[in-house]
Amino acid sequence: MGIASQLRRAGFPEHMIAGAIVDGKPLAEAEKAKPVASSLWPGYRSKWEALYAVDLDYQKSAGDIIEWLYEPITFKLTEATIVEGKRHRAITYTPDFVCWLPNGRMRCIEIKGYRNTQAINRYKLAKDKFRRIEFVMVKRAQAYWVVIL
Repeated sequence: MGIASQLRRAGFPEHMIAGAIVDGKPLAEAEKAKPVASSLWPGYRSKWEALYAVDLDYQKSAGDIIEWLYEPITFKLTEATIVEGKRHRAITYTPDFVCWLPNGRMRCIEIKGYRNTQAINRYKLAKDKFRRIEFVMVKRAQAYWVVIL
């Protein structure tokens, strides 16, 4: 049931419903359908990650991958250090998705909507340090996923 229907059932007159503001937006705009991914996949850090999860489900049903998980593992890239009396935390990297391929290999997938230098450096460091694991960075381009690194 939409917001307007709920207001009608509560007895509000049409002129008040037409002028209603919901979450800072006019009612007509607030009632527009939300993207499928955000309503079906709560708990992701971005809409692109949620959309990629839909794609991974498709790949799983097609037999291209065996299984996938969202942020299941964190790689320790460097140890914590103390430099000139100042403690520096260990550098870690958590890929957005990990999936297992039919050939038994593990693939780590990073979704990037924008170029964040620190995140890209961590990705490259993980890719270099853990060479037996396949690392892929993808970006959304119109209706397709494009490998960028």
